[in-house]
Amino acid sequence: MDARSINLEHYWSQPAALLLATLSSSPDGLSSAEARERLGQVGPNTLDAREQATALQLFLRQFHSSIILILLFATGVSAVLKDWGDALIILVIGSAVLSFIQEYRANSMAEQLRARVTIKATVLRNGQAQSIPAEEVVPGDVVLLSAGSLVPADGIVSGVCRGFACWGSRSSRSRRLRSERSVPATNGPTSMT
Repeated sequence: MDARSINLEHYWSQPAALLLATLSSSPDGLSSAEARERLGQVGPNTLDAREQATALQLFLRQFHSSIILILLFATGVSAVLKDWGDALIILVIGSAVLSFIQEYRANSMAEQLRARVTIKATVLRNGQAQSIPAEEVVPGDVVLLSAGSLVPADGIVSGVCRGFACWGSRSSRSRRLRSERSVPATNGPTSMT
């Protein structure tokens, strides 16, 4: 299957069985080999990273403030009149340097935090529930959700079983979960098969 060539326009309104067939998947999920192949085809399940500003860009950004530009203009006038110019320049440059240091540190800490946090997803692979990094979720994966789970990708909820998202009656896990008193879905696709 070439996951890039499949048209999934309005995938959320298609019956689960058709969607699984379109994605060459099953209610028991993908095999590990198929998931690896799809990961190679479509790449990791991540948002496009923002371009990281360089230290020079961060510093120059401090001068985009209109108040800073007014102060710089006033500094120019003061310099022409040989009046308190030095003090004003020091204030403006000092303000920009302090703002730069704060923004640079905040960006560095945010990047360190992003590197430490790994979002996990529970998917069915080889018919078994496995916890994997969310970046490894691929088209056709059957994702299991529970209360408090982060939804790792766009998808559909094909069924709800006592608060757990599950697939139709062909899945052994779904049969086990469904026996625990299913809760009917009231939103989304009308057909759950």
